Amino acid sequence: MVLPRPGGKILTLTKSVYPEGTYNLPSGGIHPAESPEDAFIREVAEETSLPSSPRERIGFLRRNIVCGNMSFEFISYIILGSLTAETPHAVDENENISGYRDTSITELRESAAFMLTLPPYWLNFGKFRSVALELVADYLVNLPTPLS
Repeated sequence: MVLPRPGGKILTLTKSVYPEGTYNLPSGGIHPAESPEDAFIREVAEETSLPSSPRERIGFLRRNIVCGNMSFEFISYIILGSLTAETPHAVDENENISGYRDTSITELRESAAFMLTLPPYWLNFGKFRSVALELVADYLVNLPTPLS
């Protein structure tokens, strides 16, 4: 979920379960029969309480996950939301969100690089999420006008 903030920044968050210094885009799951846009609205409300609505699908990541003789496809939609200036806070305590940060394009790239240095237990998470952070940074840098 790409949540624009004042000053051309994007909201990122960290969780108490993440390694220290890890900031990621808000993200969440899609319920059965729920569209990615409906999931965006629900997840933004749960993770940030912000009144953002989906504006555009800017990309998606597809990963095939294999475990033994089982495999499944995992798709992560990257959706741009509307600009919000309110202070975020989690509605669902089970999200374990411990902080928010308004992040510049440069800081998105720094977060992506940091994800690739995570400890072994977290490294697959970091590799997957770093791609999303870079995709969003590339999208933002190529916009003809800043987000508003």
